[in-house]
Amino acid sequence: MSKLLYKLSIFFYKYGIHFASLWNPKAKQWKEGRKDIFQKIKSQLSDNQETIWIHCASLGGFEQ
Repeated sequence: MSKLLYKLSIFFYKYGIHFASLWNPKAKQWKEGRKDIFQKIKSQLSDNQETIWIHCASLGGFEQ
């Protein structure tokens, strides 16, 4: 049940941002900044090079 709720939340968030981007500049930047993001990342990586992904929390995320 919680997995379904999570997936529904992500679905509505994604389309809510797309709808809000029609008049909200920050939502539009969010949408445009993520356009083709995985292709852009892949083009920067070499196929014969090992890659390590590291996530670093922002200061605001850390303080929460």
